[in-house]
Amino acid sequence: MPAAPHALRALALGARAACGSGSTRRTGTEPRAPVARLQPSGDEASLTCPPGRFPRSTAESDPDAPLRPCAADTPAHASAREAFDALDALVAELEPTASGRAFNDALGALLDHECFALANRDLEVESLAVDSALAARALWAEGADLWLASYLGLGGGVEDPARVSYVVPVRRPTVARECAPAHPLAPLMCPAGDEACAATTRPFRARADIYFHMWSQRADPDGGARPRTPDVCAARAQAAPPDEGYTVWRACLERVEPRVTRLPVGGFARPTRGWLVVQGRRGHYNFCDEVRAYDLATGAFYVAGTCSGLVLLPGGSVDHEETERRGEQELAAGRLPLDALREAAWAIVTAEATAEGRRPVWGMELPDGVEPMRSWEGEIASGSHYSLSSDLTLVRWCLQLDETRSPACGRLTWPEDLDDAARDHAVKLLHIAELGLEGTCAPAALPAWAPVPPPRGGVSRLDATGPQLRRSHDRALAALSERAATLRCPERGGRDGD
Repeated sequence: MPAAPHALRALALGARAACGSGSTRRTGTEPRAPVARLQPSGDEASLTCPPGRFPRSTAESDPDAPLRPCAADTPAHASAREAFDALDALVAELEPTASGRAFNDALGALLDHECFALANRDLEVESLAVDSALAARALWAEGADLWLASYLGLGGGVEDPARVSYVVPVRRPTVARECAPAHPLAPLMCPAGDEACAATTRPFRARADIYFHMWSQRADPDGGARPRTPDVCAARAQAAPPDEGYTVWRACLERVEPRVTRLPVGGFARPTRGWLVVQGRRGHYNFCDEVRAYDLATGAFYVAGTCSGLVLLPGGSVDHEETERRGEQELAAGRLPLDALREAAWAIVTAEATAEGRRPVWGMELPDGVEPMRSWEGEIASGSHYSLSSDLTLVRWCLQLDETRSPACGRLTWPEDLDDAARDHAVKLLHIAELGLEGTCAPAALPAWAPVPPPRGGVSRLDATGPQLRRSHDRALAALSERAATLRCPERGGRDGD
């Protein structure tokens, strides 16, 4: 069974306690080095902070020598404990608006230590380089400290004698206004460490995390290749040659728990203004090429579509000309529930900044007979899975907060995304918001500056050609532009948002 979280935490605390008088925690009298603050990414299209990097490794090692943990009660082990404690103290002192440079430098140096050679090889350590102090604190709190402390435990010298191997959590990207002040959505980004801003979407985040966890539990996309229990990993490791058992164990452990989509550190406030416009085809055999506009201030909703059904020729191919000829224009308007619409908009933009990886750290005792050692060779298994279907279409969205700012745009897969939990969550929330449509008129006028994504395919080539999609889109947009004013509620019937 996985080691209990409190037992894991005790291991890290034991490693820190073992440092004794060698601790490098600040006393408050030492001079402080200048703090590197968060900086703009330099890429106006980027939602997240600039990627973090480790300094160039200076470690020297013999590629032919096996990697092992340091033995307890050796100078190397003692210096490793001291370095770990120094990193722990640094994390505790990180300021919310600081960059991740100090953490990356310290962690990179720690991983160069001979006692952490196994850690340096057990995963791609660059995946731990953070983009902000907020991300460093989150990574540490979610178990990176326990993962590192385990390599000291493998060498002995801690109170808990169990030999435990851990799977490290994923490093999450940071969304903070300081990193993207010129981004079109900058006013929506919470300033680093602004708890009041983050609190506005706490229910959104909780529901997203639950959805991501449930999504990760779906059928194994690898066709059953993922080991179902750690016992499978133990059997594989014990059956391997002695000098390969630990490598097999680590590779297997990485696959036991499914990968889960994680929200970014920081994030967006609740969106309460601006227009979200979604363009694209919905449906397969019967479909509409649509333009849908949503007002985040009032819940006003407009939709215009060119609707038809696929005309099939003998043999099953599509008669594109006849399908297009049968197209009819449809228009509608109304009001959507604001909370549902705003949560959908939040999920749509947040999906552009999520990460996929493990949930907070977990660990297992090494199987009997498996020694913590490995060579520089051997890879940790990983893989990707992609699902395609002609029933799925790509729709494009743009969100513009006001007429003074440019729009931010992205894509979704309709009616579901089989490969991306965050986008699947977003498109499901949008559909749920649309189910709450009320009335037949919109409480706010459709502004001329509302952003309309250009049509860019998104449909199987068997079902439609590019020129056909553009013509269908243009007809829907023209109808909406010409008749939007007639779909607005009379002044006395309009309702303001909160």
